[in-house]
This record gives sequence, structure tokens and C-alpha cells, in this order.
Amino acid sequence: MMDRWLKFFGFALGICLLASPTLAEVAVSVDPDADGILGVATPSPEGVFSTSNGSGPNIAAQDMLAVSWSGNAYKLDSSTGTGSLLGPTGTSSLNAMAGDGAGTFYSAGRGNILWKIDPTTGVASAGPGISIDDIRALAMSAQGVLYGVEDLGHGQIDRLHTINVNTGATVLIGSMGVPGIQGMAFAPGGTLYAWDLGTSQNGMGLARVNTNTGAVTDVNPNVGCRDLQTLAFAPSGVCYGARMELYTINTNTGQWTLVGSGGYSDVRGSDFLDGGINCNLIKKFKNKCKNGKLKAKVKSGLPGGTVLHIDNSVNQKTVVLNNKGNGKAKWTGQSGQRRMSIVECPNRACTLSCPGPDKCSG
Repeated sequence: MMDRWLKFFGFALGICLLASPTLAEVAVSVDPDADGILGVATPSPEGVFSTSNGSGPNIAAQDMLAVSWSGNAYKLDSSTGTGSLLGPTGTSSLNAMAGDGAGTFYSAGRGNILWKIDPTTGVASAGPGISIDDIRALAMSAQGVLYGVEDLGHGQIDRLHTINVNTGATVLIGSMGVPGIQGMAFAPGGTLYAWDLGTSQNGMGLARVNTNTGAVTDVNPNVGCRDLQTLAFAPSGVCYGARMELYTINTNTGQWTLVGSGGYSDVRGSDFLDGGINCNLIKKFKNKCKNGKLKAKVKSGLPGGTVLHIDNSVNQKTVVLNNKGNGKAKWTGQSGQRRMSIVECPNRACTLSCPGPDKCSG
């Protein structure tokens, strides 16, 4: 009888130990990046779902790449909000990330370096040096221009820059008018959005950014903000925000909705893997301008119903591919040089002149 009670006691003790938080799972009430928001200083928790090789549940559904302040890379599932550890980046103080839609992911934070994050291993490789010491957000446009937010110190007004990914050279666009931008991303339609946390979670929340001046406009003054540190747009156009949990954000109302959490912590930068589109399946991208009429045609092996956005340097057209994987867009009254590109696959681009006749393939 005594042996039976000892076995039961040992089993119950094991269950309690498994349920108890580890030291790495305890958030420390400090502010490691001096943004006025309490953060996590110790290595972030991987949770019960993660393993060292990132082979957590639903790994095939993990469609987002993310980095944390402590220097970990994660893969997240946008449908459940859960994630798992991909691996250590080899650096720390990462505070932003943006993908180019073709498989390259840039990250930065403190330290005057633009990093590249390997989406298969999570390892960071150092790119060019940059003059900005503290970057809080990155976003890549459909035209391949990287935008970055410079933080000048707690309570100081942020500034918007462009960053040359090859040389690290930066160009100041202007003041953003607020002191707490913590995330930024381009919508598929080309609008740049940012998340303003303010100085103590008293910011605008979701805001639109003027890429010509840097000024931000509150999407909805009646909705405030919560502690989000990164924004990312899915190819479908849905906006996501994250730090300790993953949320969807309505770009019309600024309201957020919880998706889920688990397997990651203190995420500071994120983006969707490969833009959600296999660009290698695009076989042809042909463009022609004649008498001011501009036409773009796509032939691909992508499934019917896939949504692409074609940019002509002035505006964009949404193209829904047919059952053969093909689609087209048309513009009238065009004049001047036009850089034609597929937003989801920035490397598929070419330039022509209107009113023509002229043509190009990308």
C-alpha cells in the first residue's frame, strides 16, 4: 500500500514540476531598450510547444518570421498566433524587421548595423553599417525601398529615413510628429502604416505614414493602442501586430483582435515568409504601352484565385489570377516613364515609356 502511495506522490510531483514556470519564463520588470515600456531582459520563453530545431506543432503552417529583442528568431502561425523557436540570431538588441518579398529579411535595432536574417536558420549576418544608432521600425516598399524609423531617445520625436540596403546610406525624409513608433509595414495597396505606442502606451495606435514628409495620421482617434512592437501585412491584406501575442488590426478602425500566443516572447520585428507567394511560379510578366494605353499580363503556375498587385509607379491594380494562373491589368491616359512591378515579387519588374509604343518584360 505504501509503494502505491509513493508512486502516486511521485507522479503528482512530476505533473506539478511540468506545470511550473521555468526561470526563463519569468518576465523581468525592466526597460532594456529605454522605450518607456517594461520589457523582457532575460532570454525569452520558448514555451511548451517549441524545440531547439523549431519543430513545434503546425510547423508547416508557420508563415511568419519574427525576431526578439534578446536575439532569438521565431516562426509564427498567423492562423493560430502560436510559434516556435527557429534559433538564435547570434546578435541581440534587434528592434525591427522587414522582408523584400523575395526571401531576404532585413533587421536592425541598436548598433549601427543592417542585418540579414536567414529564414531557414534564424542566423543573422552583418550587412552594411548605418549612421542611425537606434532603429525602431523597418518597412520595405513594393519598389524595393527600405524605410526606417529613427528613435532619438525616450519622449523625443521620431524621424523617418530611407536606407540603402547595399551601402547603408540613409536619407532623412522628415519628422514623424510622434515619439513612440514601434512598428511599420506597407499594405499590399502601397499605404505605409505604423504603430505609435507613445511614451507609455498613450499613443495613436495604428497610423498612416506620408512617405514624402514622414508625418503620421491617426487612423481612428477614438481607438488607442496596446503594447505592440511590430506590424506585418499578409498577402491577403490583413494587418498583424505582435509582441507577447499576435493580433489582427483593422486598418479602417484601428481596432485589434487577439489571434493567439505561445512559443515566443518580446517580438520586435516580423514579416511574412516569401510574401506568401512563390515568385518562381511566375513564368512571364509582360507590359506594353501604346497610345497611352498601358497593359500588363501575368502568366504563372500559381493557383487560380491568387491575388497579385501590379504597380506602375503611379498607382496599383489588383489582379485575381484565373484558373490557368493568368491575369492582366489595364490603365489609360498614361504618359512618361513607368516602372512596372509585381508588388508581391519585387524582383519581377521592368521599365517602359508611355504613351509609347514601348514594351518590357520583367
